[in-house]
Amino acid sequence: MKHLSWLCSVLMFILVGCSQAEKKHVITVEVNFNGSPFNCNSIVAEKWQLSQLYFYLTDIAFLNEQQTWQAVNLTETSSQHQNVALLGINCADEKNATWQLTLPDDINGKQLKATVGVPFALNHQNPMTQKSPLNVPNMFWVWQTGHKFMRFEMQSQTENWLFHLGSTGCSSASALRAPDSKCLHPNTVTMPLGNVKQGIVTLDIGPWFTKVIFGEPSNCKSARDNIACQLIFANIARATQH
Repeated sequence: MKHLSWLCSVLMFILVGCSQAEKKHVITVEVNFNGSPFNCNSIVAEKWQLSQLYFYLTDIAFLNEQQTWQAVNLTETSSQHQNVALLGINCADEKNATWQLTLPDDINGKQLKATVGVPFALNHQNPMTQKSPLNVPNMFWVWQTGHKFMRFEMQSQTENWLFHLGSTGCSSASALRAPDSKCLHPNTVTMPLGNVKQGIVTLDIGPWFTKVIFGEPSNCKSARDNIACQLIFANIARATQH
């Protein structure tokens, strides 16, 4: 009987340990455009409808009791790897939308911040050998410049418009070679996300595009000499001050 009791205790310990190890906390990221929920049915500037919106989040941190920023470790999932998460939607296939961050710890009620981008050490690796979500073809330019940190595209009945955020000024022997040092313009965006309320945080991207006249002439692929890009980057700088 003593052996049976000991065995039951060991099994109970293992089961409790597994239960704790598998515990997950999910945060939903809701995207707004100038205060209104932004989804595939939204209309911007009277005629523009979302086609797709994807972005990588990294360096996620919360404000702890000591009022210092504490890094958040993301759970490894198909949309999260090495503390980089891919969120977004393609309106042509809405069932594959991903708007959730999965964490091992509960940070409900905490103030959150994050960076739109991919760390340099991961940004220029071969996407064919990287794990998801860093192997998504439509979120990668070439080895030299790396990933698109944000892919935002809209369409009207007659035109398409896009904003692709990513590093520029990257120096290497060719477009198919990774740079040895950081790019001249990393173009990562660190921003506050506010408090986590009932498992939800909100990101309003509308202020990023203040005074932008949507249309093909204002397409931006992060080129610093592009006038439309200059306006967008100035907007982002103002909107993310904290």
